[in-house]
Amino acid sequence: MRDIGKVNHTLEILDHFELRAKKSFGQNFLVDINIIRNIVECAHIKENTCVVEIGPGIGGLTEYIARAAKKVIAYDIDERLMDVLSYSLSEYPNVEVRLQDFLTVDLHSLAEEVKDYEHLIIISNLPYYITSEILTKIMISPIKIDCFVGMMQKEVALKLTSKEKSPLRLLMDCVGEVNYEFTVTANVFIPKPNVDSAVISVTFKEMNKENLADFYHFLQACFKQRRKTIYNNLSQVAQDKDKLKDILKTCNIDPKLRAEQLSLDQFKELYDLI
Repeated sequence: MRDIGKVNHTLEILDHFELRAKKSFGQNFLVDINIIRNIVECAHIKENTCVVEIGPGIGGLTEYIARAAKKVIAYDIDERLMDVLSYSLSEYPNVEVRLQDFLTVDLHSLAEEVKDYEHLIIISNLPYYITSEILTKIMISPIKIDCFVGMMQKEVALKLTSKEKSPLRLLMDCVGEVNYEFTVTANVFIPKPNVDSAVISVTFKEMNKENLADFYHFLQACFKQRRKTIYNNLSQVAQDKDKLKDILKTCNIDPKLRAEQLSLDQFKELYDLI
């Protein structure tokens, strides 16, 4: 099977297996080869690279990843797709499909498993209903990841690449360079979703990611109630409110400011002192 992502090939596979997209899994099958190529190009896959794909569907994107990468590990939660992918990707022995929710994957174990590969890249057509959860898991992971490329709802992609601050947006800025790559119209999916999508990328930088999970929880506390000041939000979790005032003063942060008015560097300094 070649070019699974072409409309006629996708329909042929769906008909052969009497398969229909499940709304509960947020399934929409991408049927545009040019967009598939562009997604793979955004990942800049090098030799000796292992790519982890989240949600391979029937293999349209997986096929092109497999042509570029040395190894592909694809995670999906739809057991109906196991036989489909065995059929559609039979020409690609470097692809391993795992029936597992990516949110339950132990990334430490995965990193140990793929340690012999020089590069680790994650690519996904993210189901809209769990975009934030998957992104958070990837961003706070202490394992070394070179790049993440993900397709998601356009509105979410615009927020995550804008200047609008949020815990997740700040976390992504903390770990690497975030880019809005391109828009994907609803017309290139079967079935057609109600909204357009977009592809973003995160190129990770070399850094100590050991305390990222704690830092993210700190950011969530800072933004817990957006209309409240940074002092009011943090005072709900601080054990010593007077000490909190002193720390804010040390950081030259006006306690009357809201979280959205602080820079990433200010959040980092505040976190280190708290």
